[in-house]
Amino acid sequence: MQSKIQTISILGAGAVGAFYGAKLARKGYNVFFQSRSLYKEKIKHLQIQSIWGDFQIPARIYPSTE
Repeated sequence: MQSKIQTISILGAGAVGAFYGAKLARKGYNVFFQSRSLYKEKIKHLQIQSIWGDFQIPARIYPSTE
């Protein structure tokens, strides 16, 4: 069965949203993160450290639209 999901947007990407978004990106999904704090820090990669393994993904982070 082929997935019809093309893009996933994680709104307010904190610890939990960043973790699951990174897991989806690692599986090949097109993931965008919306986070004011990560955008201000000019983060280019998300570094995930967990009991299930550590990995890094390139991050596409956009600011909040307040």
